[in-house]
Amino acid sequence: INAEYGGCNFCNDKQTLEDTFGRVRWEKSHIFTAENAFRFFDYNGIVIPADIHNFMDIDAQTFETMLTYTAVTWFGNIHERHPEKTHPVLIWDIMGKAGASQIHPHIQIFLGTGYYPGKLGELDDAGRRYKAATGGNYLQDIVDLHLALGLGFKHKSAAVIVPINPTKDREIWVVGTDNLFDWAWLYFISFRAYIEELRVYCFSQGMALPSSVIAKNSVFTVSGELMIVKMGARGDCTSPYNDVSSLELYSINSISTDYFETIAAVFKTYEKYKSINPEKYEGI
Repeated sequence: INAEYGGCNFCNDKQTLEDTFGRVRWEKSHIFTAENAFRFFDYNGIVIPADIHNFMDIDAQTFETMLTYTAVTWFGNIHERHPEKTHPVLIWDIMGKAGASQIHPHIQIFLGTGYYPGKLGELDDAGRRYKAATGGNYLQDIVDLHLALGLGFKHKSAAVIVPINPTKDREIWVVGTDNLFDWAWLYFISFRAYIEELRVYCFSQGMALPSSVIAKNSVFTVSGELMIVKMGARGDCTSPYNDVSSLELYSINSISTDYFETIAAVFKTYEKYKSINPEKYEGI
């Protein structure tokens, strides 16, 4: 990480592209948005904390501001100009082994047109079919199951679980309902648990946020309601071997970590950070 510091493209905004509407900035923590130079959607932004080159140094306020202010404001700017863009998605890879193009922390952000793209869309669709068939809330029932198994716990309106059907080792889901700050706090705790307790330094994360966070007064023909992050380990950062093989690509997911050990590490981190009051960041 330190070896990449001198030639880093993201330690300031001078080597990044600017969106047509400008940048979203949070000057207190020097967080800014940029346009993705190699975008895979028509509108594809990046959230970058300029002053934090090492992802292990991200503190609670920076973490929450990146998500609840910077990304959300960028989503709102795109939706205001293109109302058909309605479903917020974020992806975040940590370190090259996990697919990151830069060592410096950066979150990819984009909006689906009436749906969540890809696997998050499949999750959303499963929830709709489940509700139509049973009248129940798919994600809430999954959360309740894992709480009953001892594989999760709640913080106010949000919950964190270690799923019994993971895609990757050390997989964690943080599921929110109606409060973005509760969700972001548990997400931060899970992020820190990877680093401080589980010693996971290469990992991937995918997120979906509800349409309501970007335009509270808009009436959506199809509204996205997910508030979730899925995060999974990507193996030893120094290993020359890939963490994905034909088994995972075309057959089943191979999991070699203990689910109960993972949730215990998250809860230990939650207890450790109790002295920090996340409410002081709300409304930033």
